[in-house]
Amino acid sequence: MHWITVEVFDGATSAAGWARVWHDRLIEAAVTSRAVFWDEHEHRWGVVLEFTFDDDRRRDAFREVPVLLAALDAAPDPVNGVLVYPHRGAVPAAGSHGVRGPCWGAAPPSSRYRRSTRPCCPARRGPSADRRPDPVRRTTVGGMVLVVLELVVILALVAALVWALRNAQRPATTAALPSRQRAELAAAIERARWLPAHDELDGATRVMVRRTYIGLDGRPEVLDERVLETFPAQDPAWEARFTEAMAAARYRCTYLNAEEAG
Repeated sequence: MHWITVEVFDGATSAAGWARVWHDRLIEAAVTSRAVFWDEHEHRWGVVLEFTFDDDRRRDAFREVPVLLAALDAAPDPVNGVLVYPHRGAVPAAGSHGVRGPCWGAAPPSSRYRRSTRPCCPARRGPSADRRPDPVRRTTVGGMVLVVLELVVILALVAALVWALRNAQRPATTAALPSRQRAELAAAIERARWLPAHDELDGATRVMVRRTYIGLDGRPEVLDERVLETFPAQDPAWEARFTEAMAAARYRCTYLNAEEAG
């Protein structure tokens, strides 16, 4: 992981107020630059923003994005109150005078932000100087969880809709019908006949035979279907092939109906 840390100190105005103004735009710019993690800390002396990238080139490119440069220009003290360095910050122990480390020592000469004269992380001076609790960490994990939950809800709704449509289109079972209608349905199925049929699917003509009966609603219901021949719908010899295939389908129906009647 490749970190970039931005420290903004209080100046003529509050660094926390500056962070509230620029927070959403900075996070959007970081995500657009392929940041995989970001964190924000608020201290008694200012704020710290940390961003993580899986590639040092993306991290260095983010250092020069216009939104970040504009935000640093708008800091409470843009000359002596801004630090940007290519690693993660570390809060020193109480009473120590350690600092976070060198501030972007490898930055190009065109960099507009120099080292502050203040320590990168002021030492604590006792219990009264304890920093306030850091705000809740904002990461991409929360956004990903929300997206997953939304997808699960959408898939559940789609599955429920498909199930409802299938049930609505499914013929009523004999067990759910009165005895008279069950008898009529059984008789209709008993009279089912094989008939020639054809359709067009994905640019191909299919010739088939179907075993059908007339349902209680007066519409034909298919019990079985067998495809005899398939050929392109744009075949130059389509008419001849179709006529021949339908003749074969009619002959096949005659054979099947005779076999079932016998």
